[in-house]
Amino acid sequence: MILLSIKSRQRFISLVLMGISLFVSPLAGITPAANALQYDEYLQRKSNLIALSGVFGALHHIRRTCNPRQESTIWRERMGTMIELEEPDSDTHLEMVNAFNDRFRETRTEFSTCTPQAQERGKDLSFEGAALVQALETPLLGDVPISQDQ
Repeated sequence: MILLSIKSRQRFISLVLMGISLFVSPLAGITPAANALQYDEYLQRKSNLIALSGVFGALHHIRRTCNPRQESTIWRERMGTMIELEEPDSDTHLEMVNAFNDRFRETRTEFSTCTPQAQERGKDLSFEGAALVQALETPLLGDVPISQDQ
């Protein structure tokens, strides 16, 4: 849990520094091109967080439908943890919650029961989520492979 807190602080500090640099760049000697790059990175991170929220919403329905005794709330809890750790601004927070809820409803409409197709979609969503997590971690950690031990 301490590792998550450290990662959370790193993310928060990174976003704060990006935001600060947008306002003080003329004084700090940072070029407008550097500001644009930082803003693009911020927008990409925001997009990835919203996409991952949607994956969590879809997984929440599939897992609670296919494995309700063990996974009835785990993806909603992970969503809450992600929001807590990321501390998004209110607009991003709302977009993340909407993505979760929208994908949950879409998946519930598509798979009202646990079928082999629903289970296959769950696997596909797991890979999609892993790719998004990697995209979110890489700017913070570099190209260090994510270990299953952490």
